[in-house]
Amino acid sequence: AQFSGLVSTTGMTVNPGVLQFVLSAEWSPDGIYVAAGGDVPFGNAASTTRNIMIYRVNRQTGDFILVDSLLIFSSSSNVNTVQWSPNGIYLAVGGSLDFDDVVIYKFDRITEKLSRVASADSGGTSTLW
Repeated sequence: AQFSGLVSTTGMTVNPGVLQFVLSAEWSPDGIYVAAGGDVPFGNAASTTRNIMIYRVNRQTGDFILVDSLLIFSSSSNVNTVQWSPNGIYLAVGGSLDFDDVVIYKFDRITEKLSRVASADSGGTSTLW
């Protein structure tokens, strides 16, 4: 199995400008998607810079297909944890995200896109539904 556009080796990615390190990854409850979060190279604000990625898993080939990715706030923000809600509709993201340390996204399974629905400043280094 391989990540489409992302190769991971002991937590370090080989895809400059996207994720420097994957700090958290979690399967959706139905096993179809993987959410990955981490940090980006220092000072990298390129249009390709992202610190949260959503992959759909092709069970036949074992490939991970990137379906959505976001840069949360700025290139200095780190995503320390990602966690799907039990129903797989929402994704909680925690970390050093500038002013909001926990951000909740809704994941649309039809468009395969995340949309921000809530945030809070709570020192989010871990999340738990």
